[in-house]
Amino acid sequence: MVKELIIHIGLYKTGTTSIQEFLYKNKDKLFNEFGIYYPNTYGLKSHNLCAHILRNYYPEHLVNIVNKTGLTKDILLKQFRDELDNVKPNTVLISSEVLSGFTNLINEIVQVVSPKILKLIVYLRRQDKKLESLYSEQVRNLDSKAFPLSPFHIGSFSLDYHKYLKKLEHILGLNKVELKLIPRIYSRDFDRSWDAVKDFCKVLDIPELIILESDIKENISLSPVSIIALKRIKEKYSLPMNLFSKIVSYLYKYDNEKPSKLRSLFSLEERKKENIKFL
Repeated sequence: MVKELIIHIGLYKTGTTSIQEFLYKNKDKLFNEFGIYYPNTYGLKSHNLCAHILRNYYPEHLVNIVNKTGLTKDILLKQFRDELDNVKPNTVLISSEVLSGFTNLINEIVQVVSPKILKLIVYLRRQDKKLESLYSEQVRNLDSKAFPLSPFHIGSFSLDYHKYLKKLEHILGLNKVELKLIPRIYSRDFDRSWDAVKDFCKVLDIPELIILESDIKENISLSPVSIIALKRIKEKYSLPMNLFSKIVSYLYKYDNEKPSKLRSLFSLEERKKENIKFL
């Protein structure tokens, strides 16, 4: 029987990609040395594909993988049960930011694993910084041609973290397992020495210096100046993917060589107005 199920659900734009890269690269060491099992991801570094299959929705970039593997919800759950029966781990670790918006899927995973303890790791980022990062990602995505007018119009999702955590606690508390909700603060916006992977190691209570093999930095945002420049380029020109990628790469290089003096797409008053909603 699995003693502990650890589920990392992001949230989005909180170093999730870096953490998943780390977990995937070190999955054998995690299990062999620390007894933490990172289940089959079907070729990805996260369990996002599994989460999408559970909700019967496949984003365009995952359709080919789904068709190739022939995975369905029933097949996935059966293979997951068989995997756990074969490995017999004490601790199972799953990472998918997709799960952050679908609490019912977390309950389904809990029912399959039947752990004694459920630990849910949730990283929270200051609201204005999260909006800005999400906006940056949309501008960097060539397919996202109709991006919002400003970071304030990025989309509809909950930025009321207190309400969100209370909802998680209530719904997941209905399971007959001991629930440990572990909220963490994404601090890199204010402390450049802060590292999501190292912080995650602290949560897992594993010695980071033993397990870290490289300094993993994934999915880093462009500077505000470069985002503004890229937005204007996309508004004026229709670019092929190879040229668009070269422009983005150049902007990353430019940011590294000439750090932007502009620190935010928001004015100070805009940041205050956005964040004060949640005090």
